[in-house]
Amino acid sequence: MNWISALNNALEYIENNLENDVKIKKIAQICLCSEYNVQRVFSIISGVTLGEYIRNRRLSKAAVDIRETNMRIIDIAFKYNYESADAFSKAFKNFHGISPKDGRVRSNELKTYPKLHFSMIIKGGKEMKNRIAEKGKLRVIGMKRTYKNVEEGMENIPKFWTEFNASKECTEMCSKMDGELKGFLGLCIPHETGAGYDYMICINSSAEAGGELEEYEIPGAEWMIFEAKGKLPESVQSVTKQIYEEVLTGSEYKHDNKPDFELYLSGDIENEDYITEIWIPVVKA
Repeated sequence: MNWISALNNALEYIENNLENDVKIKKIAQICLCSEYNVQRVFSIISGVTLGEYIRNRRLSKAAVDIRETNMRIIDIAFKYNYESADAFSKAFKNFHGISPKDGRVRSNELKTYPKLHFSMIIKGGKEMKNRIAEKGKLRVIGMKRTYKNVEEGMENIPKFWTEFNASKECTEMCSKMDGELKGFLGLCIPHETGAGYDYMICINSSAEAGGELEEYEIPGAEWMIFEAKGKLPESVQSVTKQIYEEVLTGSEYKHDNKPDFELYLSGDIENEDYITEIWIPVVKA
């Protein structure tokens, strides 16, 4: 699947509807994928969440109306889908650093957030180790959290890992790691509909769950498995971005809207030689 072309089409839809209700479901339809996946890939490639991009574009355009027109602030707020002048003023100040009223003073600076455009950059010579493996169902046990969208997950998953690493469940799971995959999994499980998903910190194990631990069965799939070498989280972020920008764009494979995960192997995650495996379920495009 050509993610670059699909996301540019989505950007046109967003730009044409900043004064309306931008539908994530519509963006997903344009990109021919799930609502969860389009949000995730957008944030991977752009470095900003889809929700934040839409907010920033609206606040950038609102600044033009503040500065160049005599429209009432409440009318500008409604124009860009804010439910009240207070909500708009708070968002405006967070983004621009000044209130909408102060934004009318021409000597005060306002930010501009340009429309994005994705383009393919031809790069050479950077090796990406990957392999294809077909696996049946993989049983895992672990701790789970539910997030309403990718933006909420990105904010809270690091906190989840910090809490987990200090928990008794972490020690318990280390003793139950008897499956084929040796290490902790960071597993993303998209909901069947909508933008929400579950995130599990888990292990491949035949042991009983119980207590705070839950059981889940990862569906069988054909997997494209990549190695990310280097300290976390930079190495995984860099390789994941490269996967969607280069490997899965124009490839014979596309993402198979099933759960995917990172496999964190034993070792020092601050070490430049640390290896993380990124498992992407794929089907022939």
